[in-house]
Amino acid sequence: MIVSSSNTKEKSAMRKRTSFAAILAVALCFVCLSFGTSVAQLFNYTPYPFISIDQEDYYGSSDPFTDGTYLVPNYLPGGQRYFLVPVFIGNFTDPLKNPNTKDGTWKPDDTASRIPGVDGQFLVPIRNFEFQVHYPNQAIEIDNDPAHGSPIVTVGPDETFASAQTLATPFYIRYTEQSANDSTNPFHRVIRVTGASEVPLPLTKLFVPPNNYNDTDAVLLYIRFRVKQNWTVNSTVLRLDSAKFGDHLGDKQYDPANYRRGNLGGHRAYERGILPLRITDLPQFEIRPFAALNTTDNKNYDLLTTLIYDPTDPNLQNPLVNLQIRDAVASTRLVNVNICSDQDWLQLGLTGNQKQHCLYIQKIDYPGSISSDEKNLFVSANAGGLTPGVYYGYITLTADGASNSPVRIKVQLIVRANPDEPTAGGGTGIHMTLTNSCSPTCSKTLVFGTGHGATNGIDLLYGESIFSTNDRSDAVNNTDISKRCYAYFEPMDPGADPAFQDPNTLGTLRDIRSNTGDSTILYKVDFGAGGPLCYPISVCMDPSDFPEGSRVIVRDIVNGSIFSFNMREGTPVGGTRCVYIRDPNITSFIVEYTPGSKGVTADIVPQTWNFLSLPVIPPNPSAAVIWPNSTGTPFGYASNAGWTPATNLEFGRGYMGHWGTVIGTDNIVSGVRTSILSNVRMHAGWNAVGGVSVPVCTDQNLGVVFVTPVAGTNPKFETRFFEFTPREGYNIVNYLIPGHGYFVKISDEANYNINPTLASLNCKNSIDAIAALKSELGKVTVSDAAQNGQPLFFGDATTSMSPNTFEMPPAFTDFDARFASNNGNISTNATEHVVKIASNNYPVSLKFEGTGGTVEVRDITGNVIGSVTNNGTVVIRDASIKQVVLALKGSSSDVVNGFSLGSSYPNPANGVSSFSYSIPSETFVTITLTNALGQEMSKLVNGTVAAGTHSVKIDGANLADGTYFYTIHAGNFSKTEKITVTH
Repeated sequence: MIVSSSNTKEKSAMRKRTSFAAILAVALCFVCLSFGTSVAQLFNYTPYPFISIDQEDYYGSSDPFTDGTYLVPNYLPGGQRYFLVPVFIGNFTDPLKNPNTKDGTWKPDDTASRIPGVDGQFLVPIRNFEFQVHYPNQAIEIDNDPAHGSPIVTVGPDETFASAQTLATPFYIRYTEQSANDSTNPFHRVIRVTGASEVPLPLTKLFVPPNNYNDTDAVLLYIRFRVKQNWTVNSTVLRLDSAKFGDHLGDKQYDPANYRRGNLGGHRAYERGILPLRITDLPQFEIRPFAALNTTDNKNYDLLTTLIYDPTDPNLQNPLVNLQIRDAVASTRLVNVNICSDQDWLQLGLTGNQKQHCLYIQKIDYPGSISSDEKNLFVSANAGGLTPGVYYGYITLTADGASNSPVRIKVQLIVRANPDEPTAGGGTGIHMTLTNSCSPTCSKTLVFGTGHGATNGIDLLYGESIFSTNDRSDAVNNTDISKRCYAYFEPMDPGADPAFQDPNTLGTLRDIRSNTGDSTILYKVDFGAGGPLCYPISVCMDPSDFPEGSRVIVRDIVNGSIFSFNMREGTPVGGTRCVYIRDPNITSFIVEYTPGSKGVTADIVPQTWNFLSLPVIPPNPSAAVIWPNSTGTPFGYASNAGWTPATNLEFGRGYMGHWGTVIGTDNIVSGVRTSILSNVRMHAGWNAVGGVSVPVCTDQNLGVVFVTPVAGTNPKFETRFFEFTPREGYNIVNYLIPGHGYFVKISDEANYNINPTLASLNCKNSIDAIAALKSELGKVTVSDAAQNGQPLFFGDATTSMSPNTFEMPPAFTDFDARFASNNGNISTNATEHVVKIASNNYPVSLKFEGTGGTVEVRDITGNVIGSVTNNGTVVIRDASIKQVVLALKGSSSDVVNGFSLGSSYPNPANGVSSFSYSIPSETFVTITLTNALGQEMSKLVNGTVAAGTHSVKIDGANLADGTYFYTIHAGNFSKTEKITVTH
């Protein structure tokens, strides 16, 4: 049978060859000398190549285990075993036979024996070849399955590339395979291969004067065989014969004495052109070291030596682990070994510097053989472009005939996240170093902090590793005194990680916790000093590791009853702050770490006074540091001392501060968040106070905000809490908002406390009697030309609350307005109300809203300054007027010149209510509905109306519970009535 070959890719492999024992092939050059005799004839060497199927390097002929035998593994269960036999070619001249060389060295130019013109290539170009290979087929046969392509393969493996071209690639190749017609051996078969090409065979060895040459043999082509599934012998031979090139007939047997014969080559002098084959057991991949691997079967491994990348640690910026690959089965060979990774970041190499995604190894002999070359496999990670996280990739190894091919190795890569400390996104955590007092000293460093996604368990993402009982024993029993100490973080939550249930696990050397909370984090440190004589122990930290506003406390495990140190205030030692544990009975302590936060004060209004407090506990209480842009020192207030300058600010107190045109970031304060305030000293009378880092309800019935006695006092709140703003003055509030300042009056000296955990923060269940009272009263807002303002509420409504309940805090700025009767902002149970005014910026205006009748404004001597009905404004231009009387002239409920506005019915209303109004003649009428704050809800009437009485409906279904006012304007007539909506 004659079949055309195709360039079939085969997953096989081979190496570059070393020199043969005897150089059999030389080149022919047609340089004619005298008498027409060729140089080849004159100097007695063959100008033709040789071919061989027996190569020392490839088959290991120096190995007593293989003895130059091609080891062919048996077929895999349920499958077939194919293998490639390379046919090698040596196509080169022999410099030892060149007439112009002596012992491989060029003769000098002046030597008479040097022949001009014959220094080049002597070979006749080879454009065709043919050879035969004999084999017995008890165990093997030619793979002539058409689905596999031609058994003559011209594209196959070299030592680094599994699909390399051979020298025969450009040749047109035919083959025949048939019985050898050997009557003595019916299994004797022969395959004959011929090739022809316009492109000559290239040289495989080049002579580089004076005495160096590249001694390289190459693969001409491969012949693909397969193992028969019912083979009857486990060894056989291939025999090469009848090789010839061009018109040269070739020689069946190599003759070292005659250089004109020798187209067959090999390395075994007694059997040229013969290759023994042996069918063996199946080879098997073995990955070492075993300590680095965990596997449940021999095809899948877990690589436990994790690759760790940490951009902040120079030692972890090039993660690399070294494994070894070997053949685990004696007298076998792994061939055509392909190794590939499935991730871009996962890189492989046979050396530490090699970084590829796929590797090819021609063969790996089993350990114990002379040619055994256990391969190093370097696994590395290119993690520079990866975000923090845990990544997984697989390395897949395959080899022809290996029983456990393919093998998969699972690789874990941890791209470490950075703790928030000392700077978010790029920190390395807070480093704490414990050092004993022995000589020489012993030091251990632990790292703690917070980070996104961190847990109470062991976070590989943040480099947390286990400290075990073995680690402690190694330290305690170390003969080196400088290593006879230890320290670790004991788990605060033993159930947070299964590893903590292992009795050999004591804790971790790093402890990074979640950064989502604002509360204080506790870390417990256990340590061994190396003995009682090694005390005191210093505990040192670098404050530059602490985020702005954070707090770090080192205390004993009994709630700080023995010692408690603020690390910012520790003893300076170099660039660190240190505290000392002197009691040899203490072998553990607690670190209280409160991360720094940003708190926001009330909005700071430029060019005026602002009433503020601290929304967080700052690390530095200096007012100049916290509010650098204020125009002067802020003032605190207590009744016993009045307004006093405060160079240092205290959390829980309120301060008046003045700012010019520059505010900057003074409303943002860095520090420790807390929802609890304890024992801020207050004096009898008015005090300027603050809240905490969360809003809290001021309702005394909830007990969130409270006072406790001092030295037998019996304090209580005498007023509600007042806030202050430049435009609105003092106003009673239901909540204390972080960063705002407040005034409150108490009856006796006390400690001021806030504890939201004692009750709900929500005031919705608290009945605000003052808010209800305000809705029944008229409102007047007193303001001056500098836009300072103060709302006041008045009327003839009755209330059971004491007038002192409405007392306002003392005046601070150059503007103030309040009722004279109670120094308050609410005045009831009277038809006349005296208002005291203090201002340096006249005119002063009084804007009235919802008075329900006419209000006459008089000075203190009785002169009428102006009057309004329901809504309107009276302006005081005389700066000498410091008190005015607001006189209620009664409701305008009667008919006035034919105009009237009736009361609504039903009132209170939980649905539709109606009222009527009358006008004497056709008039443009507007009736507006407003809420208790004076905000317009709707226009009930807005247009020209005919004379007579008209009815109007108010739909309370769309109104929230509360008090509303409807006001008519018709000609010169104006009147307001009130309606209450309840559902």
